[in-house]
Amino acid sequence: MSTPAAKEFAAAWGKYGGGRKPNGAAALGWVGTKIFEKVVRAAGKDVSRSSLVAQLRKIKGDRFGGLTVPLTFTASGPPPASCMFVMQGSGGKWAAPKGDKPTCF
Repeated sequence: MSTPAAKEFAAAWGKYGGGRKPNGAAALGWVGTKIFEKVVRAAGKDVSRSSLVAQLRKIKGDRFGGLTVPLTFTASGPPPASCMFVMQGSGGKWAAPKGDKPTCF
């Protein structure tokens, strides 16, 4: 991935990843923190459960700088996924043939 958001993750992983290669769990953890960061910043000084949930529900189709497929949060939870990243195993390594562009259906 070549987006600024992906570069930010790579820099943080390079600093704190202990020399290991990043994996899916690390990427998911990073995205979770970026979602939480956005929600907390939007809540401002009113950081409470209800304010955080209210801010989360304002997220509509956000890709978090290309780190995710479009994410939307509603009162009943996220809608069913309609996009995915294509991954392909080859030669013992993972590759993303479409890069950071999700496939939507």
